[in-house]
Amino acid sequence: VKEVSILVKEFGTSQNELARIIGVKQSSINRMLTGRYDVHLSTLIALAEAINCEVVILRKKKEA
Repeated sequence: VKEVSILVKEFGTSQNELARIIGVKQSSINRMLTGRYDVHLSTLIALAEAINCEVVILRKKKEA
């Protein structure tokens, strides 16, 4: 969540504009960026595309 919030700030657009672009309410964007909302993967992908990023899923390293 912290990393996504930083990326959104670096992109330089408002929460209202992001909400309009991805089709959610501004309050939903705020809850996503503050960790008070469990984001659906499809919403996270839409947000990433809106700020010119991508979602990557990595395999965890096996613990020794």
